[in-house]
Amino acid sequence: MRTLRAWFNWMQDEGVLSDNPMDKVRTPKQQQRIIEPLETEEIRRLLKAVDGNSVSAVRNRAIILMLLDCGLRVSELCVLETNDVDIKGGWVREGKGWKERKVPIGGSLRRALWQYNAVRPQTMGGNNRFFLTTDGWPMSTERVRKMLVRKGLKAGVDNVPPSLPT
Repeated sequence: MRTLRAWFNWMQDEGVLSDNPMDKVRTPKQQQRIIEPLETEEIRRLLKAVDGNSVSAVRNRAIILMLLDCGLRVSELCVLETNDVDIKGGWVREGKGWKERKVPIGGSLRRALWQYNAVRPQTMGGNNRFFLTTDGWPMSTERVRKMLVRKGLKAGVDNVPPSLPT
């Protein structure tokens, strides 16, 4: 459809056609995929898949809990800076565009953030991001999504959504 529309636009611009026949054609709207929330048992299995005391295991548990507890998008999680996370005060500041909000955090997430903060690597490259790789670089959205898929497969949870709605 786009190709035809562009071609007819070009033909009209060149003076070959006076009217663009594609102006009368409506582009069909794509259905938006509805992301199904995870069941409680699936969440338990997913969290169990990140058991361990390694830096990455502690970080991944905190990431999954933050996505579940705060309803953040992976892209929002990856740009959180250290001053956006107040573990003692019990909130996370996030925002998209000009809409900034403080989101309260629950007890499980708070404990996971304390644990992660205790083993969090030193930052590399002068960044101030909260979630880091084991080398100290900021976590990318792609890396977080791949981790979610890997942990979902390990836990036997099909189609782990990128934002983990509950």
